[in-house]
Amino acid sequence: MPRNGSGIYGPPAGTAAVPNTTIESADYNSVVADISQALTDSINVDGTAPFQGNQSMGDNKLINLGAGAAAADSVNLGQAQAGVIAHATATGGTADAITAAFSPAFAAYTAKMRFRFTAGFANVVVNPTINVDGLGTRTIKKLNGAALEPGDIAGAGHVCDCVYDGTDVLLLNFAPMTGAEANVFTEKQTFTRPIVSPVSTLADAATIDWDMSATSANVRIVLSASRSLGAPTNMNTGQSGLIVVQQDGTGGWSLTPNAIFKQSGGQVVFDLDSTANSKTVYNYQIIEDHSAAKVALVKHLWSEGKNSIGFWKEYDKGTFVLSTQTAQAHGLGRRPSLFEVWLENVVAELSFTPGDRVRLVSASDSDTGGRSVTQGVNTTTVFINAGELNPTLVNSSGNAAIITTNRWKVIFVVYE
Repeated sequence: MPRNGSGIYGPPAGTAAVPNTTIESADYNSVVADISQALTDSINVDGTAPFQGNQSMGDNKLINLGAGAAAADSVNLGQAQAGVIAHATATGGTADAITAAFSPAFAAYTAKMRFRFTAGFANVVVNPTINVDGLGTRTIKKLNGAALEPGDIAGAGHVCDCVYDGTDVLLLNFAPMTGAEANVFTEKQTFTRPIVSPVSTLADAATIDWDMSATSANVRIVLSASRSLGAPTNMNTGQSGLIVVQQDGTGGWSLTPNAIFKQSGGQVVFDLDSTANSKTVYNYQIIEDHSAAKVALVKHLWSEGKNSIGFWKEYDKGTFVLSTQTAQAHGLGRRPSLFEVWLENVVAELSFTPGDRVRLVSASDSDTGGRSVTQGVNTTTVFINAGELNPTLVNSSGNAAIITTNRWKVIFVVYE
């Protein structure tokens, strides 16, 4: 061979010319043939012949390399850095049936091939397709073969980075979730920080509307007049939260709920503290009844004017007056579960001191017919009817004695 292992050419042995000696044709022809073969095996600068084997650059580099334009071309460093060869030169079709053309074109779908395209529209369906260089449609999915959500391809300008897994085209950079998108958990989730739901204020109206899918789980109603609470729309089975009802600076307003709100004990109205600026808080949960109709179960949690155990409220009715009916509207929409009447001492007498209380029950004095005290309840009111004579109480010493009425006041206690 004319070249050694290092690629250095040397003529055949015994073919060197000697001065004043005739050149033998055989030696001459041997050198010419050897040189011809060496030239044949050399790189042809005009590119008319291909390499016949692998070439080592010996730690050198090819310079001034042109940009590749066909599938079998080499890629220069600028093209590799820009990555433009894997980006579609044209994107067409529709939002959910995309076409993409590349230059050079892909010859076939190959597992693990990676490419990009710039979207022109947001996807509407969960199974949009793409056709790369006319090779056939493939469904676009997420990792692990999960279906897309509408809007995962965000719209015009979204550069979609994809890889073909042998069956589907996987979108690697689907659009991030926005606040308007639902996130459905199919497995148990553990959160290491509180999950905080804000409070949405419902718009004031004669009948207050509540779109349960457009507000947070917790809602506030500020009453500027007596209102009705309409049947919520877009009720979500399993949804729960708080209803905070607040009086304005005037107070005294009522809120009548739609029949879809079901309260314990059959109560049909909201029993609100009517004091100016006061709040009453309810818990609600949406369930389906026996007919699969959605209803809102409501439970009274707290009120600024009520005590929490059994949810009862006191009404100070002032000085005990004989021969008088003393009444109080309770606002429950039904009879209260319990009604108690107490006399509270204001001026000390009969061993009682101010603040001491004695329960006053329905009673009558058959001898005089004048000491009777009658209690009554109905769906709207609680009341007592006092007789003509001062009541007799048993004092702390166990002795019966007649009270002085203007030293005592009447306290109503109404339980839900």
